[in-house]
Amino acid sequence: MEPDVIRAEIERRKKRAMDLKIREVLWSLYHSHLSHYETLIQEDPELLCPEVCESIKISDKSVEFSLRQSIYRIVYTEGPKVRREAPGRGELFGESIVPAMLDLSVDDQRVLKFEIRRSTRYLDDGPAWNDDMGDITWFIEGLWVQELPELLKRIMAHEKSVRDRRSIPKLEAMKKRFGL
Repeated sequence: MEPDVIRAEIERRKKRAMDLKIREVLWSLYHSHLSHYETLIQEDPELLCPEVCESIKISDKSVEFSLRQSIYRIVYTEGPKVRREAPGRGELFGESIVPAMLDLSVDDQRVLKFEIRRSTRYLDDGPAWNDDMGDITWFIEGLWVQELPELLKRIMAHEKSVRDRRSIPKLEAMKKRFGL
């Protein structure tokens, strides 16, 4: 293949990954849900999604679980933190930036890797956090691009059903207090 053809195909695949929003799905799955399972096992095991809680293994910055006869492994790595101060409204405002990478393997084959820029700005009102999805450095499409978004939906639905069920007594008490 010609270099221009290779570059064009790589760009097409990167665009496909961005169109699928697979970076956002994987980051949400890792950061908002699976990386907290170790704490939930101790503190609130009812919130654990039964589909993955039996097979999940968490170590330092990686999560491994089984899903439909495949083993998924998500590895999170951070680069060095950069701190900056900038003037604003008569005061100095700080910002810290942490470059990170999220890496997904399915059955020991790397299928996705991308950059994340995690920033925290320290403002008058308090800190403001932002996680920007960066460049995709590895993408091999497969069945996993359908399975992970579906898993994320099931995990979120499970957590919502547990929280909704728990809120019923509070809601009933509020109904009484407000004459409903």
